[in-house]
Amino acid sequence: MLSTASTQNSPTPSILDLADKLAAKQQAEQQTKKRNPKPAPIQPEPSTTDNSLDRLFPYLQPSPEVLGSIQWDPLGVVIAPTSVFSPGMLANAFYFGHPRWGREYAEQAHRNEAFCDRWQAALQQHSPDGWDGKVVIDLGCGAGSLWERLGGEPAEIIGVDISLGALHWAAADGYAALRADAHQLPLKDQCADIVCANALLHHCDDPAQVLKEAARLVKPGGLLITDMDPQQSAWQRKGWGLWLNQQSWPSLMDWLRDELPQADQQVWQSATELHNRQPSQGIQADLFQSILAPLGFDVQVHPHNSDHRQGVGAELFQGQWGKASAKLRWEQRLSGIDKHRPSSASTLLCVARRPSVADLDLLEWVQQGAA
Repeated sequence: MLSTASTQNSPTPSILDLADKLAAKQQAEQQTKKRNPKPAPIQPEPSTTDNSLDRLFPYLQPSPEVLGSIQWDPLGVVIAPTSVFSPGMLANAFYFGHPRWGREYAEQAHRNEAFCDRWQAALQQHSPDGWDGKVVIDLGCGAGSLWERLGGEPAEIIGVDISLGALHWAAADGYAALRADAHQLPLKDQCADIVCANALLHHCDDPAQVLKEAARLVKPGGLLITDMDPQQSAWQRKGWGLWLNQQSWPSLMDWLRDELPQADQQVWQSATELHNRQPSQGIQADLFQSILAPLGFDVQVHPHNSDHRQGVGAELFQGQWGKASAKLRWEQRLSGIDKHRPSSASTLLCVARRPSVADLDLLEWVQQGAA
């Protein structure tokens, strides 16, 4: 259970406060469902303006359980039913939607040129025009930074997140915004050309289940792209390397700008990192093969080093993985980790392609010929 000691003298609600409110709401919803177990499917209301419900309706699962429970708020976010909010989900919802902390994260994280170059190269594995003219689902979209940084003109871009506050920003930037649990998405099978999950998996209770859900949404011939999840083998700290990893020195500019993280902010941010709290945690590279290959995907996993100042761009796809920060190199050296191996790269990117119908027909023809 997350300690709330740092929030006792602050108006900031604790996870327990939020959990109590959500539990009461969920109990009321359950009582409503008992009285009306089969709600009639809703239809999008006529509107003279573009809104998220109109845009999302073709992609939502047509079941009464989903459509009969959909809500939306005046700021343009469609809200899908969520059966349970875990402590990790609550932390992510609160932190990334916080009016200061969430906006700071959106303005600072994953914004350098190498990040954009790497993502453009990944998208171009689908077509030379990237995601232009395609249906895109951005899982864990937060405030919508991915589209803001990459630009382009998708035919539709759907942003999914657990944080209502973050989705308000994404909706304002043009996303069809959907608040939903990434473990159980209310979207149709194979409804998107490209599914993106940037810095998502390590924030989820069950990364494997979220990866399965993401794969379910990809059309034949489509792409699933994930990035910025910590590679477990690169974070096996011990001894002095572990000690150094646990130290934090604010930069001189942070001091001068008076932008040092607040104690509450550090507690909540740590609570969102469900598989990145301890040096031994992270995502194993073979997770992508074990989940996606049996579903027929062609899977490429690329370890790389990346932080907010430096990283590797399109050259990642030529076998380079970039240079780690000085602090990371020293942590690994003191822990006995060989920095020259791909397994020491801090982050994982996965590009997985679902075979098209033509690919499957060709494979069947080849197999029949061989028989």
